[in-house]
Amino acid sequence: MNVRSTLRSAARLLIASSSFVNWGIYGRKYPPQNIPAKDLTHILYAFANVQADSGTVIMSDKWADEDIHYPGDSWEDTGRNLYGCLKQINLLKKEHRHLKLLLSIGGWTYSPNFHNVVINPALRANFVNSAIRILEDYGFDGLDIDYEYPNNHEQARGYVDLLRELRHGLDRHAYQQGVDYKYPLTASYMLIAAPCGSSNYEKLFAREMDQYLSFWNLMYDYAGSWDTVANHQANIRGPPINTTMAVDWYKAQGIHPSKLIIGMPLYGRSFMNTNGPGHPFNDVGQGSWERGSYDYRALPLPGATVFVTLPPLY
Repeated sequence: MNVRSTLRSAARLLIASSSFVNWGIYGRKYPPQNIPAKDLTHILYAFANVQADSGTVIMSDKWADEDIHYPGDSWEDTGRNLYGCLKQINLLKKEHRHLKLLLSIGGWTYSPNFHNVVINPALRANFVNSAIRILEDYGFDGLDIDYEYPNNHEQARGYVDLLRELRHGLDRHAYQQGVDYKYPLTASYMLIAAPCGSSNYEKLFAREMDQYLSFWNLMYDYAGSWDTVANHQANIRGPPINTTMAVDWYKAQGIHPSKLIIGMPLYGRSFMNTNGPGHPFNDVGQGSWERGSYDYRALPLPGATVFVTLPPLY
């Protein structure tokens, strides 16, 4: 689970959003019932996939999303009924009426399927129609697009087109449903050495994208096994990349700080046989589920010494 939060300075509204990944119910044994709903305003349900050849948005795990039965679910119900993680989250919404559920489409694994879709008007139209159909069928309150990442000018331009068409499609759907509601549309952007690194986010037409977005989810993961030296994976400041430099870039594009949701990783990166940040390492260790990455529940590791560095106050 990933947590993002920011203070909306104009409205003084705290946005605290969290990603819930449908595969987390398996090995990690993290069911929707564990979500701290009272502390959140938005849940980003991850991830839906997109078919590269048609542009159609599809749910990625039918068993996890709508079939698995939890305590209290009946096997005797008749008709078409929703179970799985989505039923449980909708039950949370009934208890916490402020909570909004957004469908997150893409992510690292599925993002390559976006490349051909965003540059093709017919495929974009299928994307918009199918995404809104899923939103209506499953009771989502909005959509989140996690496209990692446009590789060139054409794809970046097509990304703007997709967001514009989604915004118009969502507004049209609200009108057709007769509801006075602005469906949230957000974009998630991973601030890794690629995305928070200027080589990727500078490809975006961020100023144009922003007019169609409710807010931006700026993520993290600045360091890992792909590097040659150990480093912090979500540092606010300091080399070689950091959150501050990314936020400054978005602000320079005219995006108001109140629309930037800053991510916080609930996991730790491991570097072995090193003298610390900025120094070479040898191996990354076993990790919880993948090498070099430990879930927050496993930290600190037995025998570890914890160092806390406080940033300067401004």
